Amino acid sequence: MTAAPETMLSQTDLADKSGDFFADFAVLPSHDFGGYLTGDYLLNLRSLPFTDYTAPYFDRQAMSQFTFRGVMYAAVGEATVQPEDDLCLFFNRDLAETTGFRFDSESVEWGTFTWDLLLTALSAATDPEDGTYVRFVSRFDAPLTAAFACSSAGVTFLAPDANGLLRQSVNTDAGRAMLETMKSFLPHLTVPEEDPFAVFAGGRALLAIGTLSDVEKLGTAGFRWELLPFPKAVETAEYVTPVTTNAPVVTALSSSVNIDITGYVLQAVNAASAGRFLPVYEAILLRDYVTEAKTLDRIDLICHRTAADTALSFGSVKAVREGTYQAFYEAALGTKTLAKALSAKKKALTQYLDQLG
Repeated sequence: MTAAPETMLSQTDLADKSGDFFADFAVLPSHDFGGYLTGDYLLNLRSLPFTDYTAPYFDRQAMSQFTFRGVMYAAVGEATVQPEDDLCLFFNRDLAETTGFRFDSESVEWGTFTWDLLLTALSAATDPEDGTYVRFVSRFDAPLTAAFACSSAGVTFLAPDANGLLRQSVNTDAGRAMLETMKSFLPHLTVPEEDPFAVFAGGRALLAIGTLSDVEKLGTAGFRWELLPFPKAVETAEYVTPVTTNAPVVTALSSSVNIDITGYVLQAVNAASAGRFLPVYEAILLRDYVTEAKTLDRIDLICHRTAADTALSFGSVKAVREGTYQAFYEAALGTKTLAKALSAKKKALTQYLDQLG
């Protein structure tokens, strides 16, 4: 069955209170996950027999972000592949040629496309005159944009400690390095009052952060554009693609009456889905939207390795938002050190996290 998110959660709650069976599984966007977890409606997926989460069709990085006190509450894998929710960069080649933005997009294929390379090119572009163009826009607000950049460097805002309890984890060498990168990047970012992606689609931005679903808006853009993955932190790293909190996860509900079958089904649907969805999505893009020979190769790079972050999934919770990526953003603006920004919100965040699991 399918239902609106709020309907599904209320029906799950009613079934739980009455002791009735509602469903074995719930597939939900990760931003709804917190409501199910705090309502205690979820089974520990590690309790299901006949499942092997080390199989290549499960995403262990993503699932680690939905694991608390050693208990795993959500599965992410081939059955939840949804390329439309993968983030990417859009590049206006025509505008670049008129603004002095010197960027060799082949660096993407060479593996040398890093944040430093991108920032150097942005700094060399001529200053916009009278708002005729902007350097960079994002479909997301500035704190989320900075958070997604951290994801592209493999940095998460929360991670389990030695006791399996989620704690602040961004104040590391990698996190501090990305903080310095964001201090250099954010001055290039414009947050327009109008739809940010419309600015790019109208030919008035060099670069934009969006999702692969935005390709559909560029079929008649009237200029040459390219897709790019998020830059690397260092050349030796892989490209890592952040995913939005619309990306689905699979949960097992406590109303399930047969965990044997539940385990079989979870394993089977992910195994059967392996390699199925991305080719279909690429075929649709190739038929209707792609205008550049490199696009499909870039999609392969973008979708090859994705990253989830619990902090973003719980972003509607004030204590989590302010104690993680909002604190990081404040430090990136230079108003506080990272340690001070995190420390100011640590107590409220810890109190909330201790309730999970």
